[in-house]
Amino acid sequence: MQSSTDKQLYDYWDRVRNGRIAPNRAEIEPAAIAPLLAETFIVEYAGPGQFRFRLAGTRICDQFGRELRGTEFLALWDGADRHAMTSLLANLFGEGAVGHVRFQGLSLEGRHCNFSMLLLPLTATSHSVNRCLGSITALEPHYWLGADPIVHLDLTDVALDWPMSKPAAAAPAMPAPGNDPGFAGSLNGRPRFKVYDGGLSQPKG
Repeated sequence: MQSSTDKQLYDYWDRVRNGRIAPNRAEIEPAAIAPLLAETFIVEYAGPGQFRFRLAGTRICDQFGRELRGTEFLALWDGADRHAMTSLLANLFGEGAVGHVRFQGLSLEGRHCNFSMLLLPLTATSHSVNRCLGSITALEPHYWLGADPIVHLDLTDVALDWPMSKPAAAAPAMPAPGNDPGFAGSLNGRPRFKVYDGGLSQPKG
């Protein structure tokens, strides 16, 4: 399932990208995606295995019950899920891949909600991919979201595609497990990655 926010953010990113591996961070105009900002975030590559939130929308922070800016992105995930997300980021930052993720959030009071997450590569001061523009959207309009914080995440689906139709070399190199377009991780016997040959893809359940 793909959220409206995912689709609109991808379409905007793809227009600004204009055939390149990724748009530059300075080219992203907040006013152009104003209706989406509450559900968007930016993560930066801060060193091997380190990915920090530079910005996080108000709705995301409300749903998680805390300010995410300055926190470690991978700290949201545990065990094999963290391994899978590290692999996804290796492909995004190392090769310009786009990530499509679905996960289930568990709240402090034991409630569940399904979410969609999109991750899009950005460049900054060079032609290297060193930022990520993303969105997190609840797929169900639960009344308790924002009041009962999400405290645990479980991946349910991860997909990769390369909008340029093939992996592109883009420093910094990411020495992470699965940095390879054919990678297929697994957790509890469930497929972890699907790989598409370019263009916007929708993860399949």
